[in-house]
Amino acid sequence: SAPVVTAAPGGKAGGGAALTPAGEKLIAAYGAIEEGVARLLASFEKSLSLDPAEVLRGLSLRTSARNAWTCKVWAVAADDVAAQVRMRLGEGQDLTAVITARSAAEMRLAPGSEVLALVKSNFVLLAGAGVPDRLSVRNRLQGRVIERIDAPLSSEVTLDLGGAKTITATITRDSAEMLELHPGAETTALIKSSHVILALP
Repeated sequence: SAPVVTAAPGGKAGGGAALTPAGEKLIAAYGAIEEGVARLLASFEKSLSLDPAEVLRGLSLRTSARNAWTCKVWAVAADDVAAQVRMRLGEGQDLTAVITARSAAEMRLAPGSEVLALVKSNFVLLAGAGVPDRLSVRNRLQGRVIERIDAPLSSEVTLDLGGAKTITATITRDSAEMLELHPGAETTALIKSSHVILALP
């Protein structure tokens, strides 16, 4: 490819550099792209009521976790090793994550912080009516089945949690049949606090 700058050898007054025609075209092209992106984001914001930061966030974040929610931290308790982070998920439901104290400090988590909570679908357990109160699983989210996709050995079940939030669980086909997880059924999603991953938006 053509050089974008030319350099002059150093002398008594010192060397120098200058843009070549190719370099000038490159800078002009970058400016045009930057301007076009700005117009595109402004158009989204105006026509779809989208925050440009949300658009960029969606474009930049890619994760294998099926469940991802934006939450607001309301309490953080930490010792020398671990930190317990409690968040508002919405519709009166809370989510708790246990992460390392170092991670909590590096992320500067505090009440009012906005975070992304990520949970893989195979970490979500589903229970029928009458979940025991004395259970080691910290997170219990109430939902209603809105979709179930069956395969020979497994089923993917999606629940409506309210507040435009859903959760998807991957369980065995036998379990889905036994719990009668058909659209409209009320059920509880169980998630261990150590299975909740936090990320900064």
